[in-house]
Amino acid sequence: MAFTTADTNHRIGTGSKQRKPVFLLQPFGKAPIESDEYDSSTEIGGMDLYDWLATMHFSYLKDLITTSEFRSLGISLFFDGEVTIDGESYECLFPIKLSYNKEAVYEDIEGKTKHFNTLPISDKSMVINKNHALYIY
Repeated sequence: MAFTTADTNHRIGTGSKQRKPVFLLQPFGKAPIESDEYDSSTEIGGMDLYDWLATMHFSYLKDLITTSEFRSLGISLFFDGEVTIDGESYECLFPIKLSYNKEAVYEDIEGKTKHFNTLPISDKSMVINKNHALYIY
């Protein structure tokens, strides 16, 4: 997968190993997660980007649903900007922000990381009911 940096909108990863360090910036003064060699996957420094996104919004669900369902929440937040749980819609408040600049501050960057390829954005809704069953419509 190819993503863009949030601050400069430069493409990251082209299918071959990226030799320049890439940083997953984090809010609230947390240290960025560094990846010395980005390989065009969804992982930065051992952290899956979609799992990170789901954790930032729904950490309380992590032990209540499957790993795949939890990651799907992050995917939906990334591509659709929101997710519906028990009939309530939640916006993506903490988007993924990748940067080449280790000193960049999450809150100072207005942009967000985007998927570089022109994949269609899903028009499907994801719903988790009170029994934590995941439904995709």
